[in-house]
Amino acid sequence: MHSDITRKIAIFDFYLGGHHIEYLHHIYMHAVEDTTANYTFILPNNFDKFGGKMSWPKADNIKFIFYELDDKYVRSLKALEKSRMLSKLLKNFVNKTGIKDFILIETMVFMPYLPLYLGRKAKITSILYHLPMFNENTSFKSKIYSKLNFWLLASTPCFKKICLLNSPEAVEFYNKKFRTKRFSFIPDPYIPIKCEKIHSAIREELGISLSKMVFIHFGGLTRRKGTLEILDALFLVDKDCLKNMAFIFAGRVIEDIKEEFYNKINQLKDKVQIIVFDQFCEYSLFAEICTVADYIIIPYRNTAQSSGVCSYAAQFKVPVIGPKEGLLGNIINNYKLGIGFKPLNSITIAKILQESIYKEVTMSEEYASNYQRISTPEHFCQCLI
Repeated sequence: MHSDITRKIAIFDFYLGGHHIEYLHHIYMHAVEDTTANYTFILPNNFDKFGGKMSWPKADNIKFIFYELDDKYVRSLKALEKSRMLSKLLKNFVNKTGIKDFILIETMVFMPYLPLYLGRKAKITSILYHLPMFNENTSFKSKIYSKLNFWLLASTPCFKKICLLNSPEAVEFYNKKFRTKRFSFIPDPYIPIKCEKIHSAIREELGISLSKMVFIHFGGLTRRKGTLEILDALFLVDKDCLKNMAFIFAGRVIEDIKEEFYNKINQLKDKVQIIVFDQFCEYSLFAEICTVADYIIIPYRNTAQSSGVCSYAAQFKVPVIGPKEGLLGNIINNYKLGIGFKPLNSITIAKILQESIYKEVTMSEEYASNYQRISTPEHFCQCLI
């Protein structure tokens, strides 16, 4: 019993944007309730910028270590340089804290150097989002690099458990391929949130008439998420068709598309109603937006990983218009969250809108509820810790 009480766990992360801060918060709230272990969160010193609006209740078994890191510089590095730098940084904290059990919010960014730097000094549990088995178009070089990294994950002693996000199929595939049991399932958790306002009141605040069909696209707004594909599609749709529609974009517009995004918004302002929330959106705002939405559009380019948007869709019973291929397509299809299209580009989106194909997109509330049941923050933490 004594060994359980003195168990020490460190959670290390180098970036706090997007789902990183959400996952860290889930783990933190679990740690508050878990008095059998001491938790140390080792995070960049810009923590308040991302986590300042969340509740982090103090607990005797939790402490923070903040360190200085220029995340823009890190993201500018090439893959091998980034792997070496972050692996060396993690090794320093392993040596400094003396903690053996480490949790990483992201895996592949540390590969392939992490096993070389750590050896047997620590036992790593980490989350893997991008699953190459779902990539249809991958270069030969990328395939070799991926195989090397997965072999290292499966065979080197520093890895205790690799949690594959939202894909039991991938767990079975990689365990069988590498003759191991190291790969395990972890759900993509959702935030249980309620909307206190009524549907009509939100529409009135946003200036959307009750007769309009509402399409939403939210999260980090960037090129790889197909944000510009939606705007390009609107140029191809008749104005008479668009007069009965409204589009909401919610989330920070990333720099890679910011200028182009607002240029297109300006060109479309007299053709269709578009509402933009270019900001870090609190959960309550997502809830309000989902409450008025008829459809969620996610024309993501990277389909080999899960998306937290599916959890919002399931929670608020808003059908998804998304890709047909990859892991994301599997999730939409298996849980009947909407309909997948291939390809889901600006031309396809325009056709969906112009020809009212969106009316065929439905969601099974039974399957959506099943998705919610396996995607709770509690289940996420049980699988990870």
